[in-house]
Amino acid sequence: MRKLLPILLLTLAVLLGSGSANASDHCEDTNNPRYDPTECEQEDAGPSVQLKLEKAGAAYKRGDNATALKEWRPLAKQGNADAQDKLGWMYEHGKGVPQDYSTALKWYKLAAEQDHLDAISRVADFYHNGWGVDKNYEMSRKWNRRASALSKTKKMKFLHALKRGDYAAIVGELKTLAKQGNANSQAFLGMLYYEGKDVPQNYETARKWLKLAAEQPSYSSSVRAQSFLGLIYAEGQGVTKNYETALKWFRLAAKKGGVVAQFGLGEMYHKGLGVPRDYETAEKWYKLAIAPQSVSTPNRSNLFTVLFPAFDMKVQAQAKNNLRILKKEISKLKLQPKDKKSNFLSLEAIENKCTELGFTKGTEKHGDCVMKLYK
Repeated sequence: MRKLLPILLLTLAVLLGSGSANASDHCEDTNNPRYDPTECEQEDAGPSVQLKLEKAGAAYKRGDNATALKEWRPLAKQGNADAQDKLGWMYEHGKGVPQDYSTALKWYKLAAEQDHLDAISRVADFYHNGWGVDKNYEMSRKWNRRASALSKTKKMKFLHALKRGDYAAIVGELKTLAKQGNANSQAFLGMLYYEGKDVPQNYETARKWLKLAAEQPSYSSSVRAQSFLGLIYAEGQGVTKNYETALKWFRLAAKKGGVVAQFGLGEMYHKGLGVPRDYETAEKWYKLAIAPQSVSTPNRSNLFTVLFPAFDMKVQAQAKNNLRILKKEISKLKLQPKDKKSNFLSLEAIENKCTELGFTKGTEKHGDCVMKLYK
């Protein structure tokens, strides 16, 4: 990961956006057994506060300004920077209240003093344009310099957290960006929750973020998201198994060169999951998954490969193992008399046998067991 620092720097330009600097500090205490990043968005924000913020945001989106103000106002008075920023926006644009630049600036300043980047930028604009205050270009430049310095600091903190693998420290920021529609953040969050990396493993939350990313045009994020959605539906992780849906997502990602999806399709055709068993098609997808050009390089999947290098390698190892088994299976079928082929043990049957013997699927010992049974 350290060797790919330049790639990370480029990717951060896409990932990082604005938001409150105090958004997730208290959430970094992962030793707390009740720690849950999905409920930690900003300083001192318990689940009830987060629910109110989400309720206000939903109300605003559907044009219900009265409900949005009802939720944001008390939170703003309690010192919540996000609510203060939103209240400033409502007064600036006259949403549910008479337009009042002076009051808007008051709320923006309160949020800005808590290092809320959006609010800092708005304060700079207000001084530049003379909204609710006398024009003051020097004050505008001062606030812009503060925003620039804060942005650089946040990026460095983000980068350091990535370098040391401290994903819990960036979950709050990622979630803020994901809610703003950033596809990379949505996909990355989904993968974090899928793998349970420094956050509680939660397939339902993973599926929520992955689906949002999968439906966006972003190449690298959609490939990853579609691949992991395929895994979720193929394995029935947090949902009822649905091979048809799994195939849909795998096919979309596999066409774009997704290693995980290519392996997934290979396994589904190998085992006849949701499709007729087809050894030729299975072999094709296995080979694509393990081919050198299919390896997710930094230029192709940037941040995702940097942060999850082991996942692709694990998948490719499984693809190689399955391909060896597939070739043995084909050879044995060719040698079997036609009337005995129905008694031939499939890969799925062999894998289940090894699981019954106490070996955990996906482990090296399980793979050794499968290979031995094929000898």
